[in-house]
Amino acid sequence: MPQEQIAGYELRFRNELTTAYQSIILSPTTTQYLLEDQPTSDQLSIEVAVFDQEGVYSSFIPAAIN
Repeated sequence: MPQEQIAGYELRFRNELTTAYQSIILSPTTTQYLLEDQPTSDQLSIEVAVFDQEGVYSSFIPAAIN
């Protein structure tokens, strides 16, 4: 997707012990996001998808934890 068509990102995350995701919508200029008050990284599943100005989403992919 060309950069000028990106409307934002959806970051979804969950504790590995649960099935429900929590989601955060991020602006297209966001390059980092801090998840506070979450379990340790080995217990956390994080995925990210991009969406365009028409609301069309990419597939969710695993996000790196630094």
